[in-house]
Amino acid sequence: MACIRFVASMKKILLLLMIFAALAAPFAHASEYYYDLNDKKFTYDQLVAKPKTILLIWTTWCPICRKTIKRFTGTKNLRDDINIVFLDSGERRPEVLASIKQLQVPEAMYSLFYRDPFQEIMNHFYVAAVPTVIFFQDGKIVKTAHTLTSGIIEQVYPPEKNKATDARNN
Repeated sequence: MACIRFVASMKKILLLLMIFAALAAPFAHASEYYYDLNDKKFTYDQLVAKPKTILLIWTTWCPICRKTIKRFTGTKNLRDDINIVFLDSGERRPEVLASIKQLQVPEAMYSLFYRDPFQEIMNHFYVAAVPTVIFFQDGKIVKTAHTLTSGIIEQVYPPEKNKATDARNN
C-alpha cells in the first residue's frame, strides 16, 4: 500500500515538473539578447539570419583574437555573400570599443561587432576557448574551428562558379 502511495506521489511531482517546464519554455530565451557597440539589442536569430554567417567569439585580452580581427577588418578578406559577426564575450562596451579602436578597425565596420555580456552564446555552444569560430549555413552550424583563415572559409563556403563563364565554356 505504501508503494502505491509513493508511486502516486511521484506521478504528481513529475506532472508538476512537466507543467512547470512547459510554462517556463517561452521565458528560457527571453534573456538571450546581445548588444551592438551602440548598446542596441539584437537576438541570436538576428545574428545568424543571413544564409552564410561566420560567428567569431572573442575577447579583448586574447592575442589570437586580436590578430584575426585585424586580418579580417583591415583588408577585403571576405566575400560579399558571407556575413561575419565578431561577438565579444563577457566584456563591457568601453573595453570592446577601446580594443577595436586600438586595432584600427574602420568605423564603417563597427556594425560587425556585437557583445554577449553574460556569455550566453559561449554557454549555449559550450565554448571553452577563444577564439571560437562557428560557421552557419541557413541558421544551422556546419563547422566550428578555433582559427579563421581564408582557406577555412573557402572550404566551408566554396565560391560559386561564374555561370556566364561556365556557359561560354560549354
